[in-house]
Amino acid sequence: MAEMMRTIAVWTLILLAGAASARAGGSHFHSTTPGHKVDYRGFFDAAVDLSDSPTGQAVLAECLAAYGGVEKLRTLQGFRIRYDESSLVGGETTELVKSFQRGRRYRTVQGTDSRLINGLTCWYEHGDQTAELDGTHYRAELFSYLTLAMPLAAETEHFDQIRYGRREGDPLEYLYFDKADSVLVVLGISAEDHLIVSSTGVLPQGEKEFVFSNEFSGHTEYEGFVFPGVVNFYSLGMRVGQAEVREVEINPAFGADEFQPRGQGK
Repeated sequence: MAEMMRTIAVWTLILLAGAASARAGGSHFHSTTPGHKVDYRGFFDAAVDLSDSPTGQAVLAECLAAYGGVEKLRTLQGFRIRYDESSLVGGETTELVKSFQRGRRYRTVQGTDSRLINGLTCWYEHGDQTAELDGTHYRAELFSYLTLAMPLAAETEHFDQIRYGRREGDPLEYLYFDKADSVLVVLGISAEDHLIVSSTGVLPQGEKEFVFSNEFSGHTEYEGFVFPGVVNFYSLGMRVGQAEVREVEINPAFGADEFQPRGQGK
């Protein structure tokens, strides 16, 4: 138990330093080039409610169409993605696996560490040790889940507000999906092909906010569904890792314990 608590304490410190949910691994959170600070809440406040923005509604419709349309996306109930993730130090490459199922079920595995979310509950597993997590930890995994769920989540998830906006000198179009007191998800959408090229999570934590971002490129079709081939992870404006897709399984037959912590899948 003492070892498990030490492990959880270390993981918590990493997360609160702004690294853990920007990627799915538990190590190598190093960067020497910080990015500029972005006032996401200010952009959100300046954006227009989607119901009052025909342009924003068109952007969302074009984005959904670029991924196959609502009806086709509804047939994508789950998937498993295997990545080769490159460390920013030492040149190490490890396997990263993300499993996703609609209905708020998500697991990410790297080595002996895994994090999973099932409904309103989140767990962290390290080796043969398991701990239930909440608060910022849950919101971090919720952001990861919602990123994989987009763009259909715009139609199927409940958000307190959805807004649309542009930024001066920025070619992307932005949709803001806000779950009050939980997470603000900001999607950057290409005006050319209408694909999602960035996803940012702004997580409230008292008077502070933690910001995690993913940038996507190399979009490729797998069984008719579009996924980014390369993901770059950023935490607090610093690049902390990169992952390249090696395999995508569409609607896999997940086992009963896929989204349950150890010992609770039966």
